Amino acid sequence: MPASNAPLLLDSMILGEWESVQLHILVHSFQQQPDSSFSIQVDPGEWPDKLGLSSSTTTFYRDHKFERIDLGTDQTVKASAKGIWNLFGDTTLVFIERNATYRYELSYTLNRLLLESLLDWDGDGETDDEYLMELRKK
Repeated sequence: MPASNAPLLLDSMILGEWESVQLHILVHSFQQQPDSSFSIQVDPGEWPDKLGLSSSTTTFYRDHKFERIDLGTDQTVKASAKGIWNLFGDTTLVFIERNATYRYELSYTLNRLLLESLLDWDGDGETDDEYLMELRKK
């Protein structure tokens, strides 16, 4: 069930299959060690070389469930996730998976989604890593 303040138009526009086209992650220093910072930048067309993936797709269903599937270059599933999605207002998208909840600031333009968040990408216990993902509607 959608959040009561989620605009129904955006709620319906997000439905369907989306392909990840660009990813940028800035991992900040582990235990405040400046030399441990690094970034990951994957631009369109670089997914096979940089991540070993031929595609990463997220499907949003009308019942507010979602599924993400990452296919390797050999077309086998390398990673997947399922859960519940919800919009709050017109700028916050939340994914609830079995063992995690992710909150993203959402921008939507011309069949593109831009998701931005601070999260613990490197598993150091600090929610300080900058995450930016661009998706294109298939």
